[in-house]
Amino acid sequence: MYLRIVVNSVYSEIQGNFPDSLKFHLSFFSPGYKYSPRYKMKQWDGRIYLLKKNSFPTGLLSKVEEFLKNNKIKYEIDDNRDFRKGDSLQLAEDFKAWEHQNNALKIGLEKKNGIFAVATSGGKTNIASMIVAETGLPTIFLTHLKGLLHQTKERFEQLLGCEVGIVGDSIFEPKRITVASIQTVIRCIEKGNTDWLQDFKVMICDEVHHLSSTSWVNVCRLVPASYRFGLSGTIDLSENGMLLEAYTGPILYNIKLDYLESNHLITPFSVKIIKLNSPIVTGKDYRTIYQKGIVENESRNELIVKLTKNYAEKGLPTLVLFRYIKHGTILSEMLTKLNIPHELIYQKTSTEERIRIKNDIENGKCFTLIASSIFDEGENLPSVSVEILAGGEKGGQSGRRLLQRIGRVLRLSKGKEEALIYDFFDNTNRYLRSHSEQRLQVYVDNNIKHSIVGEI
Repeated sequence: MYLRIVVNSVYSEIQGNFPDSLKFHLSFFSPGYKYSPRYKMKQWDGRIYLLKKNSFPTGLLSKVEEFLKNNKIKYEIDDNRDFRKGDSLQLAEDFKAWEHQNNALKIGLEKKNGIFAVATSGGKTNIASMIVAETGLPTIFLTHLKGLLHQTKERFEQLLGCEVGIVGDSIFEPKRITVASIQTVIRCIEKGNTDWLQDFKVMICDEVHHLSSTSWVNVCRLVPASYRFGLSGTIDLSENGMLLEAYTGPILYNIKLDYLESNHLITPFSVKIIKLNSPIVTGKDYRTIYQKGIVENESRNELIVKLTKNYAEKGLPTLVLFRYIKHGTILSEMLTKLNIPHELIYQKTSTEERIRIKNDIENGKCFTLIASSIFDEGENLPSVSVEILAGGEKGGQSGRRLLQRIGRVLRLSKGKEEALIYDFFDNTNRYLRSHSEQRLQVYVDNNIKHSIVGEI
């Protein structure tokens, strides 16, 4: 048996007869497949297959080669991708890359496809800028949040010294280097406006753990870039992992929080956990229990506000994260009654208002920010030194969301000596207790310093 693999930027083709087992090798169980009526009726085996006929996403090339070598099947590679570089760009004179960022760049340029799993505050945007500068090629940087859209454009322009295009937040101004919102690109695709995507030679997907969603896949397979990279602060390949690799490539480099802390690249931090034993919460379903035990829990909210007030009076910038707007509104009203100046950010807050609020926090005009889950990822607030995790959410998905939240207060900032993070162990209901135990396990698994500082 002899095979020829024709490699293109997005999809590759196998020429020749290959074992059926290769199809199984490039497949994975769909999340929740056991609950599918088709699976229960034995009309589907629960797996998603990425090798269709003789075509597979190029990001899985290494898996195909591994399979062929293990099965002693001879093959040759016909690689049609264009990895020629353009004229490199000069990074800002005052920019000094960290060692792990230089290592990531070296590996990225060698492998040309793959994922950088760098813990939050490890400088993923800087790594992206270094790739853009070194390749000197037209680049599209894909993100999913409006806040990250403008923040990344600003950072690129600072580091690269050139004007960067933006597609998103009601703006359509693509340029040689463009930061684009996935949601806006999807709307462009729906309208047939895709010609502008064809010129990009480098594609970088921010927060690539979202790539398992249909919208991300639809965009990534239309961008013909040969250089394809993903960035993530927290990534888990145990579920949907093969789909994450399919359109970017395998994990190339992994930097965790303990590395950043031991090398003094983030602010020293610890998690303070307050254990709540009362009031006992009951309810017929989880939604009711969450409302009573988290959102409308008066004693719990009073404790959150007391902590917030304490640090506001000390002049320490504090971030309070909540899950539902009702909870944020309740906390905001309680702070207002105590005459504690603060800002509230949630999904409907305009981009202009978000930028103003972030600037006020950074410039010391305001010391307290209450924000919804839109602040879970990527938002840059270096001066914030205290974070209160008010949402009481699960610690599942390898703790991805929890680690992202923690990262909001870890960036280095002048005069900031340590970061304090407050969480709660809600021992008031079995569901809330289970979620607290999950979060606690995330701290243990990631070697995060934590302690119980109070019990009520």
